[in-house]
Amino acid sequence: ITPTSLLLPPLLSNNEDITFEEILIPLIERSKVTAKLQDRKWFGPDDFPNWMKSKRDISQSVIGEIVANLLENAFKYSPLGASIGIYFNDIGLCVWDSGKPISSEIKDKIFLSGFRSDSAFKFPGSGLGLTLAKELSEQLGGTLSLEDSPKNFEKSLPKSGNAFVLKLPLKLLLA
Repeated sequence: ITPTSLLLPPLLSNNEDITFEEILIPLIERSKVTAKLQDRKWFGPDDFPNWMKSKRDISQSVIGEIVANLLENAFKYSPLGASIGIYFNDIGLCVWDSGKPISSEIKDKIFLSGFRSDSAFKFPGSGLGLTLAKELSEQLGGTLSLEDSPKNFEKSLPKSGNAFVLKLPLKLLLA
């Protein structure tokens, strides 16, 4: 079983409104399974902030596509012994791993369309996933960035590794 097959975004209902919690819980559950299959430590949320529980227009469900891409990349590109997790707070969310931090040279290019590092060529992919995730985050009014310390997002997270941080606009956090 490959991480790609487990981390597809969930099929959405025909409802006009949906919560971020409803969108992301299936991805979190699939990540638990993937971590177990890969013999990794998985760190998922114990609780969800209020902004995840508010009903939203179905058009905001693109957050599932963003998170699915970030989780897929974490499972695909971090070393097998690295822990992986997702964390939510009052500014957004962070998908992190405890692997070796991505070099600054690659970090500067990672969101460019078609960019793939030398080490990424041993895995299938097009180099478009992070570009799309960044564009979708901007459509939501948010930002997507890469930090080399998950601890910068939340003090309880690992000191080193990689942290893809999706900061959401106040209008989504207060909805």
